[in-house]
Amino acid sequence: MPKMLDDILVYLLRSDALVHSEGVRDGDLLSRLIERRDEVAWDALVRRHGPMVWGVCRRILGHTQDAEDAFQTTFIVLVRRATSINPRSGVANWLYGVARQTAVKARATAARRGAREKQMPVLPEVGVADPAPDELWMLLDRELSRLPEKYRAPIVLCDLEGKTFKDAARELGWPEGTLSGRLSRARKLLADRLTRAGVVLSASIAGLGVGEVASGGDVPPPLVTSTITAGWRVAAGQPMSGLAPAVAALSQEVLRAMFIPKLKLVACVLLVGGMLLTGVAISARHSGTAPDEPKKASPSDPPKAGNIPQDPPPKDQPGGNAKIRELQKERLAVLRQIADQTNTAYKGGQVPLTTVLEAQREVNAAELELCETHKERLIFLEKKVELAKDTEKNTEKLVQAHTAPQAHLLRARANRLQAEIELEKEKAVRPK
Repeated sequence: MPKMLDDILVYLLRSDALVHSEGVRDGDLLSRLIERRDEVAWDALVRRHGPMVWGVCRRILGHTQDAEDAFQTTFIVLVRRATSINPRSGVANWLYGVARQTAVKARATAARRGAREKQMPVLPEVGVADPAPDELWMLLDRELSRLPEKYRAPIVLCDLEGKTFKDAARELGWPEGTLSGRLSRARKLLADRLTRAGVVLSASIAGLGVGEVASGGDVPPPLVTSTITAGWRVAAGQPMSGLAPAVAALSQEVLRAMFIPKLKLVACVLLVGGMLLTGVAISARHSGTAPDEPKKASPSDPPKAGNIPQDPPPKDQPGGNAKIRELQKERLAVLRQIADQTNTAYKGGQVPLTTVLEAQREVNAAELELCETHKERLIFLEKKVELAKDTEKNTEKLVQAHTAPQAHLLRARANRLQAEIELEKEKAVRPK
């Protein structure tokens, strides 16, 4: 028993030292968590940034239980997505963004729940001050989240977490002059955004963040303890189903939302890759780098005096295929432009993914139409099958990671099967 007590005391002392030591940066703590699965580093990260995260959740949600769920979810997401933080020194900035996103989602969920339930007067909790969300701070959080990272980071560290210029500059790896300049610029940008939104500020926001965290109160110790325990279990590989139902559901929703932009990027890369794969062979053929197969004459073909049968008809021959092929090439170029523009609009959130896929299907059909020989069509369709298989494999990984719905995998599987059917049909065709 004494040995166990000694171990607990050493653990607590190490954790406290990591939280308050100026010699341990956030990036170092994150590296220990990722590379060594250091439980003390995890504890330190939660305790160090807990007050800032708690302040964000309280400002947006107001209701204590909802704020606690959002708080715990934020750190569960940190455990699951720690490797995605780049640079690692930006932990505080990253946590601020996740905390706000989580709180906003929790607020929307609470609103939907309230709409379904019978409206009843809500009595305040005994012994707990549950102020209504401050509209000014909600507006400030919204505008702060829209600032570029290089401007948001110094505000989070200096104005929300109360760090000195020296500590914040060291944390971010910036010279103090750079930090000071960016912080001043960030405050001005934020003040201008708030002014355009109808808020008149009589002074800079310096110090407001520290005051808000203090007015929100310290993070309840039981919440800190339960968050550290739950997060470490998730880090150890235990399923999130062991979490409180509200926290597990909110965590899944936030993780899924965080992955959507990457999913869109992967889809765009695969589409562009498909365009390149299918276009290379055709481009090579039409540029003369690949020899044409002999074109055998058909009984219905008119005799072409003076020409060897396997040669294509002269381009200037009236009624020949040259004009049709030129029109097909021109149409393909237009369709590729449409696909590029659709892809750009998709990245900007202006069109759904189905529109991009439809545009790409038209490009594929036009490219296949330009394949004159059986061999060319086989090459084209084989590459199409390989691309479809890769897409299905990547989508399956996303579904297993709970970052994409099952419907996406079914769609990818259907596309792969369709590509294989087209290939098998072409294989069954015997060139005459």
